[in-house]
Amino acid sequence: MKGLGAAVLFLLFPLLTACAASVDQKGGAGKANMLDNVALHASVDEEDKIWELELVNTADKPLQLSFRSGQEIDVVIRKDKASAPVYQYAAEHMFSQALKQVTIDPASSKTWDGDISHVPLANGTYTAVFKVVADAVNGEKLKSPLQTTTSFIVDE
Repeated sequence: MKGLGAAVLFLLFPLLTACAASVDQKGGAGKANMLDNVALHASVDEEDKIWELELVNTADKPLQLSFRSGQEIDVVIRKDKASAPVYQYAAEHMFSQALKQVTIDPASSKTWDGDISHVPLANGTYTAVFKVVADAVNGEKLKSPLQTTTSFIVDE
């Protein structure tokens, strides 16, 4: 029986190491923290007062995101790098307390958006941090959240 287990492990080892290699996180100045086959795009339209976050799976295999709750993302907007946010997505929503998985097919994306017309945005420069709060991708725990940052100016 031990020989069978060792043979199965020997056959699965290349597959397991390939999965681990596909989820190495990268980062760089001005770039989103990302996995090899994931791209994040974020924007804030200060005139229409909406934001959008898109996660793109650029791989040829499905991307499975695992979440600890019903919350998939968070968006925090601060004015002039102030410590207190003027908007936080998670503070305005309630989320289920159940594990959740989302699959994004190859060459596909998932988009989230939100309305911030209720948020008073005085003239100035704002920074928005967008996070996908997945705990794991393709079964591998993330070392840090998938996130990107953008700035915008309100001048009315």
